[in-house]
Amino acid sequence: MKKQLLTTFLLIALIATSFAATADSQHSVGFGIFSEHYIEDSPRFNEKNELAYYHYQSGKDVAVIGTFKNSYFIRSHVVAAGKEYRGPLGSKIGVMLGLVEGYETVLETNCGSKLMCVPLVYVKTGIFTHMIMGPAYNLSITVEL
Repeated sequence: MKKQLLTTFLLIALIATSFAATADSQHSVGFGIFSEHYIEDSPRFNEKNELAYYHYQSGKDVAVIGTFKNSYFIRSHVVAAGKEYRGPLGSKIGVMLGLVEGYETVLETNCGSKLMCVPLVYVKTGIFTHMIMGPAYNLSITVEL
């Protein structure tokens, strides 16, 4: 399991290096700590998501590519793009739209094929990133490269 996560993360890092570096570009990686789900009368959901992602930013434009174990304990992959803005007290607020693969066996997908369209909202405070993706909250540690 951990070997698969490491292999996937190394692939993400390889893809990430293909982004063109510009004077204002920023690169970071993140690792999930835990998730919390906000659905009543739900089955037991995965709270240890094994999230690993690469975050690219150029100006206000942001992009993310990553992998995680979804709510149903299935390895999933996400790619998302959007905007990031300055928030209060030095925080950063991001709004993104993403495509996620990995839910097709448990949920009806909404983007056709195996993909699910998901809105992502996050707030970065120091090394912590607080993210809402669908009905789940995720806390991760972000390291600038």
